Amino acid sequence: MFKKMCLSLLMISGVCVEAKDLDFKLDYRATGGKLMGKMTNSSLLSITSINNEPVVIKNLIVNRGNSCEATKKVEPKLGDKFKKEKLFDHELKYSQQIFYRLNCKPNQLLEVKIITDKGEYYHKFSQ
Repeated sequence: MFKKMCLSLLMISGVCVEAKDLDFKLDYRATGGKLMGKMTNSSLLSITSINNEPVVIKNLIVNRGNSCEATKKVEPKLGDKFKKEKLFDHELKYSQQIFYRLNCKPNQLLEVKIITDKGEYYHKFSQ
């Protein structure tokens, strides 16, 4: 009986903890171009928090880790574009956005799993 109750719950250190309902708005677009005569393929993924409580982005797993990965956190403001920042562990409050550069073509982007301090969020893109 206890195992059945924990199926929809997050298991932490052997204790059943209720997983929060997470919600994000995800959008992506092509950002590739020519670099030294060679075409580069990349996409820009934007993640907007629609969560009432702040969440910390701990990791981002794209296409189950098989064909695409987040390579850089990107700043939308021109003055911040070259600022060096860690890839993850950023807090998002309601309506705040974060941008990641992905090393794949937009048509390769199938699904994203966002791992946060409050649980996991899964999104499948329609092709």
